[in-house]
Amino acid sequence: MAKVQVALPVYNGSTYLRQALESLEAQTYRDFEVIVYNNASKDASGEIAEEFAARNAHFRVVHRPQTVPLLDNFLGTFENADCDYLVWRAHDDYSDPTFLEVLAGALDARPDAALAAPTVITHKRKRDIVRRMPRVLPGKALEPASLLVGSHASWIYGMFRPRDLERCYRAALANLDALWAIDHATMLPLILDRRVVLAPAAVFHQQILEDPIKWRMAQPSHAEKKQIFRQYLAYGNRLIGERDFTGAQRLLLRAVFLRHVSKRTFRIHRLLRAELAERLGLVSAGA
Repeated sequence: MAKVQVALPVYNGSTYLRQALESLEAQTYRDFEVIVYNNASKDASGEIAEEFAARNAHFRVVHRPQTVPLLDNFLGTFENADCDYLVWRAHDDYSDPTFLEVLAGALDARPDAALAAPTVITHKRKRDIVRRMPRVLPGKALEPASLLVGSHASWIYGMFRPRDLERCYRAALANLDALWAIDHATMLPLILDRRVVLAPAAVFHQQILEDPIKWRMAQPSHAEKKQIFRQYLAYGNRLIGERDFTGAQRLLLRAVFLRHVSKRTFRIHRLLRAELAERLGLVSAGA
């Protein structure tokens, strides 16, 4: 059993898959395995994955007999998560060679932590964006508040203790109906429980080379946006209420969380503006 497992779900990702696998092959940390979950791809994704498995014992491939929904393909990675630490990886992203080594070291040093979060560099067509690590303030409420302000969706591709990731991911799926914000909702309980350790020396490269709305998911309607916003807000407020915070701490966290939801799903002022336009009859209700 490898100490670290990297689970890489893929569907028709042959354009970037080789780069993703090469970055894992180049890792300085060696006690790891990579499992590619080929979601019945119709392109060369399966063949590329098998090529790496044939030449490198750290790699193996699971071929889904038929295509399953994206979130279910990630859910299926827990079937083989017999490891101390689990990393999810998208087929079009990559990381620096010391990525696994730094993150595993961070979790080794913090037995109470369940997520080691990396530095994220986002590569777009015309520019690269380096997301700075948040300044974390000490305190029962200030630490999670700091992380809510500075968290990044791609921390979901950091390193987790697998049972904690599975528990939090299943809870997110049970409370949110859409793909939007599932990543943040998965990490939210760990942030509130102060079980996130920042590992800035681990560098993750997120590639956004196409329009993510057109490429990965359909743009939701105004009604769907409202539902997503309300579901995530309700889920987070419930989690805050269930924890042993004082009244003042809950007020702080709920205020910060409202800002977080507005930033990580849909801007609240835009939702309110669209709601006003709908009520005035300027747009149709489903637009």
